[in-house]
Amino acid sequence: MNKSFAPEHAVFIAQMLLALCGAYLTNYIEAASHFYWLIMLLLSALVTLIPDFAQMQANEPQAKQRFYTHVQYWVGSLFAAMIVYALHEDGRIDIHETGLIILLILALSTYFDGVVKASKRTMFTGFYLGLIVLSTAFPETYLLQLFLLAVGVVAFSHYVQMARSPKIVQTT
Repeated sequence: MNKSFAPEHAVFIAQMLLALCGAYLTNYIEAASHFYWLIMLLLSALVTLIPDFAQMQANEPQAKQRFYTHVQYWVGSLFAAMIVYALHEDGRIDIHETGLIILLILALSTYFDGVVKASKRTMFTGFYLGLIVLSTAFPETYLLQLFLLAVGVVAFSHYVQMARSPKIVQTT
């Protein structure tokens, strides 16, 4: 298997691209951003649970416990999102704040997921999502920096992934 296309690396690139798209959406189409971040929350939960479920089906040690821990964790995150929507429906928070709160829940959930999995890429994605929350105050100032940070980190991650992959020696 070519390790340069490892699943964690591919998921990291996808998450960073989707986070960057969400940053632009949040800053320019705020009214629709809450749906985007809710979908991202659901996708993040699935991306975390699918490998755990596959390992559980293969009867790997401790996979069942890890799967149920992740289920409880992501259900808690989705429950927090439902509370935010209940507050919005009650008129306590407006639609713009709803999207930012859902994004903050996603950022914290992703960061914590990285801590649980001991994945620096996932932790950075959570940190990056938190930066997107902060950038909404000054979108014209920070969107370019967020873009450059995403490109730089993805390039560095790719470099590290390539350095870890086995070298193929050609004989003549």
